[in-house]
Amino acid sequence: MSVTQQRIVNPPELILFGLWVLITFLLGLTAWLLEGGARVVILDMLHWTSAFALSLALAWRGMRLAATHDADVLFWLVLGAGLMLVGQLVWNLQVLAGWNPFPSLADVLFLAVGPLWMIGLMRALKLHLPADRFHSAMLDICGMVFALLALVLTLYVPHGEEISLIALLVLVFYPVSFLSAAFFALLMIPGMALRMAPAHLLLMVGITAYGLTWMQWNLMVLDGQLQAGMLFNMAFGVSALLLGLGARFWRIEVRQEPGYLNACERVMNHVPLLAMLLALALLFHFFYALTETGFERGIIFVCCLLTLLLVGVRQTHMLEVLERLRQAETAILQNQEQMFRLAHYDALTHLPNRLFFENQMEHALQMAARRHDRVAFMLVDLDHFKQINDIYGHRTGDMLLCEASARISRSLDDRCTLARMSGDEFMVMVEQCRSRTEVAQLAEGILQGFSKPCLESGREPHFVTASIGISLYPDDASTVMELVRNADLALNQVKSSNRNSYCFYLQEYTLIARKRLELSTLLHRALPEGQFHVLYQPQMDAAGRLVGAEALLRWTVHGQPVSPEDFIPLAESTGLIVPIGEWIFRSVCRQLRQWRQGGVEIGAVSINISAVQLRRPELARQLLDIAREEGTSPDTIMLEVTESEMLDDEVIPTVVALREAGFGLSIDDFGTGQSSLVKLKKLPAGELKIDKAFVRDIAHDEGDRQICAMILALSHALGLTVVAEGVETPEQFRLLRGMGCHRFQGWLFSPAVEADALVMAIPGLMAGLPGNDAGNTPITDGAASCDTV
Repeated sequence: MSVTQQRIVNPPELILFGLWVLITFLLGLTAWLLEGGARVVILDMLHWTSAFALSLALAWRGMRLAATHDADVLFWLVLGAGLMLVGQLVWNLQVLAGWNPFPSLADVLFLAVGPLWMIGLMRALKLHLPADRFHSAMLDICGMVFALLALVLTLYVPHGEEISLIALLVLVFYPVSFLSAAFFALLMIPGMALRMAPAHLLLMVGITAYGLTWMQWNLMVLDGQLQAGMLFNMAFGVSALLLGLGARFWRIEVRQEPGYLNACERVMNHVPLLAMLLALALLFHFFYALTETGFERGIIFVCCLLTLLLVGVRQTHMLEVLERLRQAETAILQNQEQMFRLAHYDALTHLPNRLFFENQMEHALQMAARRHDRVAFMLVDLDHFKQINDIYGHRTGDMLLCEASARISRSLDDRCTLARMSGDEFMVMVEQCRSRTEVAQLAEGILQGFSKPCLESGREPHFVTASIGISLYPDDASTVMELVRNADLALNQVKSSNRNSYCFYLQEYTLIARKRLELSTLLHRALPEGQFHVLYQPQMDAAGRLVGAEALLRWTVHGQPVSPEDFIPLAESTGLIVPIGEWIFRSVCRQLRQWRQGGVEIGAVSINISAVQLRRPELARQLLDIAREEGTSPDTIMLEVTESEMLDDEVIPTVVALREAGFGLSIDDFGTGQSSLVKLKKLPAGELKIDKAFVRDIAHDEGDRQICAMILALSHALGLTVVAEGVETPEQFRLLRGMGCHRFQGWLFSPAVEADALVMAIPGLMAGLPGNDAGNTPITDGAASCDTV
């Protein structure tokens, strides 16, 4: 049930309680209008009984509709209202029976009401306040209760000369208990930062009215002024109605506004002062104005002392809290330097971290702008650091990072600030930099610092090199973010070349990075939007016959072709090469089936396979399933794997699985990697392709001719078929054919063409272009031949 639903009074309820209120106060009004007699006493009793029953009904209704935490508090209010009704019924019986001693059983029931209400309100306070604040609030309340007891007793003493001490204390406890509960309700507002809701104000006013009514009633009893049918008797009914209405709609609503919370805190801090001032005023009255003797004076004096004692205890408690706060503040101040280092320094190398370093750079750039100086930023990255972690473990890697930070630091001067960026990257800022040559000398010094082994671990030392990217303010950038970005671009340029070097930022690096980012975005849409297509470049034998073809991937964006050298590495780095490679393989299988159904014999078609694909153990099964789905035999497909990839121990199981599945295997770009003859002999490859870099200058470069001859001799010894790539002139063809090359591929025969164009060109290809004199001139009317996936 929502809060709104809880507070809505339905029409039957409104009618019922409205009639009840009307009847109650008609009874009291009738008693006031009639003259004395037994009828007036009965009407007073009926008025009070009806009022207390109405209060109980309203409170019970509110408890039934309240949430769990509110209902727990309202239970005690309902219990108090119930005792009030039971006490009234007992008092009615006493009056009717003509036996009405004082104190009586009814007085016991009435006196228990105030403490029950205080317990309920105390529950609310305890549920919503921390322990320290709850204890402070309880001390304030108890101090104020004793002060109120002394105040009420002081007011009663002049009227109680002829009654016993017990009777006087009972009469005093009536207003004290109710007013203490009312004070508790008042204190809840600042103590819990409650919203000033009308229901809570009604509850507080109702309890206060009870206390004042009982106090006046008792004073009238002591002075002999009490009469049946007095208009004052209706004050009990008003008090009961106010309390019942407050309990019906009472809910805990805490405000969280900072200004309101501060105001509540200030009010609570003044409560002990109020109790202390009241106690001091009563003590002054006790010594200078109160002349009556008796136990009452002693009780008043003790209550005032207890009030002062509780205020003192409360202040002692607050002093303990303040002392703990001071100790905590002292501990924070003592640990401030450590906290600063934890927040701004790297825990491993004890160098400044990126946050602190960038703040220092901001300040350095501002100073450089005023002095018209330069500031250099260097990004230092350890080469192949991941291998150290993988082989020797992270503990060795951490020791190496500490050693590296120490070596870099020794290579710098007083103008430099060194920090650890993250992982194996370090940042260096050089202030008051005079020239690029000066920065280059610092970079050379850092690189020289890694010329000796860093750590000794077991049997062999660890040799580590570094790569450095450099950017300058204001030459290359005007902000810290741009300096870091440009240095990172320069670092990437070093890592893509030879490593163990340094590089200054150039504007073209940003253009390259931006182009790669834009190309990456377009590449994600290329396959779904059908922007790829496959071309086929024929392969000829020594007699000029068509014996196969190579499938080459092409990509066109907005009518413009994109070089495979640009998008293939990007596809491999993003993982898109896997779905693209699967699409190429399926397209080739489908094309082979169409050629076979059309009676066209092309021979085996070669498809390039990426290293990313080869690292997938399920590659052989997936390709075999696709070939079967498209109705293509695996032996009509030649999978080309680069030399460096095929010799990788990690992919050899996949290569073997592909060969066992029936696919032909070709070693692509042979001679450009680091060949292992032992591994080469064991590989299940049946074909080897000579890279076009050796074919290009074979006609006039003796070294290339010797390399090609050695590759052919090695291939013959291993029983491999040799394909020469990039054959563009008849002279290249004749030289390679004379060396014993088996197959040829290049623009001398045909560029990469569409599948239909390849079929139409077969007769011309069979005619033997090498015998045509026009073929002596290389074809250069398009982009150079380029292998892809």
